[in-house]
Amino acid sequence: MVLTNDFVFIHFPKNAGSFVTECLQKVYDGRSSKKADKKWGDYITYLINRENTQYAKKYISKSLGYTGEKIKSQHQGCDEIPIQHQEKPILSTIRNPFDRYVSQYKFGWWKKNPVLPPEKRHELFPNFPDLDFGQYLDLVLNYRLENTRQKNNISADMGIYSLQFIQLFCKNYMDVLSSINDIHQLDNNHFYTATFLHQEQLRDELYDYLQKQGWPESNISFIRNAQKVNTSRDDFSYRRYYSQEQVDLIKEKEALIFRLFPDYSF
Repeated sequence: MVLTNDFVFIHFPKNAGSFVTECLQKVYDGRSSKKADKKWGDYITYLINRENTQYAKKYISKSLGYTGEKIKSQHQGCDEIPIQHQEKPILSTIRNPFDRYVSQYKFGWWKKNPVLPPEKRHELFPNFPDLDFGQYLDLVLNYRLENTRQKNNISADMGIYSLQFIQLFCKNYMDVLSSINDIHQLDNNHFYTATFLHQEQLRDELYDYLQKQGWPESNISFIRNAQKVNTSRDDFSYRRYYSQEQVDLIKEKEALIFRLFPDYSF
């Protein structure tokens, strides 16, 4: 979560949130005025009122996978926006689900944080962590999701992208997740109002959003040529990873994302 003087940015994992965070840090860096270059007076004001521009502070947060446990994270959801910032607009990012699954596969967080105990992992995935993409989907869509659902009393079937979206943007998400039986029970009224920057046009959309906040071109022009952050692969042809059966599986599991963002498809 990034708190600025103008809005709250919700950092959605593997949706180019680190890129946005770095850009916001450069734009807001100690400036209390959009009309002039940074001055000592602006910087002193910023230090006194620093809570309004926390770029990547890790707050104590609820963790979906472990009911009741508190962790430090930069991926807090809308339910955890501090009270003094709750009236501000909400900004976040979104990404094609098919591309995001490939990105997570290549990023490899799941290799260092296995969801199965060693004995079960060896039985089901004897070649772990050298899994192909199909085995990875089996791991995260069956065993990882099942662990999370059991720990949180979740009965509705969904993919990990939809589950994280609900965690970040659904009102009273823990209560909602434990009360619905079908993902189609959720509609727009269950979610906070937010603006989503599309990862595929991120530079242009972030530039336009900040321009609407009143930032002059001289402060935000760098965004159009800024380098990617935490990129996990150099091959962006996600389609080659999928069989038709896997395409149908993702469409079914991530029906919520495709319904809320109908521009996305395979």
